[in-house]
Amino acid sequence: MAGNINFGQTELDLSMIDQAVIKDIQTKTTTPVTPIEVPLIAPAESPVAPVVQEKQELNEKEKKDITELIDDFIIPETSESLEKEETTEQTAPSVFSATAEYLKEQGVVPSLKDASKITTAEDLAKAIQDEIESSKYSGLSPTQKAYMEAIESGVSHEEISDSIDVITNVNKISDRDIQENQQLRIDLIRADLLAQGWSTDRAEKQIKRLVDLKEDVEEALNSKENIVVKNFELIEKRKEEAIKEEERLVAIEAEMLDKLKSAVYSETHVLGHIKVDGALKDKVYKTMTEEVGKDVGGNPINILQKDRLTDPVDFEKRFYYVYVATNGFRDFGRMQRVAESKAAQKLREAVESSGVIKTGSGAGLFHANASIPDIVRV
Repeated sequence: MAGNINFGQTELDLSMIDQAVIKDIQTKTTTPVTPIEVPLIAPAESPVAPVVQEKQELNEKEKKDITELIDDFIIPETSESLEKEETTEQTAPSVFSATAEYLKEQGVVPSLKDASKITTAEDLAKAIQDEIESSKYSGLSPTQKAYMEAIESGVSHEEISDSIDVITNVNKISDRDIQENQQLRIDLIRADLLAQGWSTDRAEKQIKRLVDLKEDVEEALNSKENIVVKNFELIEKRKEEAIKEEERLVAIEAEMLDKLKSAVYSETHVLGHIKVDGALKDKVYKTMTEEVGKDVGGNPINILQKDRLTDPVDFEKRFYYVYVATNGFRDFGRMQRVAESKAAQKLREAVESSGVIKTGSGAGLFHANASIPDIVRV
């Protein structure tokens, strides 16, 4: 065996090489070719051309000869293989586009136009979400769809119920009904003209003129369509107004939240004398803003609001007791003074007379404003 050469995970048996080539190399190098392992590592700047790392005892001429030998037998095949791999990577669809194409074929995202543009997980998720949004009303009539969209936008049922009723009832009228019923034609034309802002007198004159000219049938058919379109426009207008109102409220809430945060974190003392640190500020702000549930209307609530909803009577009772006892949350020291009963006052006087409490220049243990609980604990 002439020797082995390792190329990645492939070992090249030099015994497969023509002996005449081996002999020629031996003649040129004057050093017999012995079995060696030559690791081939592709440099960063060229993934095709290998770098041959030889043993230190080989001179530069020997390195060149071995490299040429490897080039003759290995490089052409390796280059072609890598080129094929690169071509495959460039032309093969990504797993996401292939998945999108399959989902489209299965009817999951039928409205997807170009699956090849789905190249990331985010693209695929958005395509599915868009399909859900566009198809969630697919089984509804135009009237039902308009109603649901308006309700979801914050419009109340009462605000659009009249328009929904008009659209539903007018759509039940067939062209044949209009052709066979003159009073129905007159009613449709009148409703259309009044909706356009005509006065009653002017509308009646126009109706009479149309009847006399026998143009009332065609006009009534147009009026039917106008009435439906007008009421759809009214629903859409209310929906847009509701969306704008929601955006306005969100902006107000965001502004209020900023002011609240600023007020909490700018506080240095609370209740007059209690110093507050960063940890307490964080806890207070979190208590104010963290959602812990929803009320019956689906609105988010914090822990204080949840406690109030759990037992509203007891909560309001405690809330107003503290409010009154602290003079509207302005003086918590007042709460302590109110709580000091006559017995506590007598105890204070007795302790004070014994010199435990400082009064002026006395050498007592406590100042005159010490709390009774603190005194009793001593």
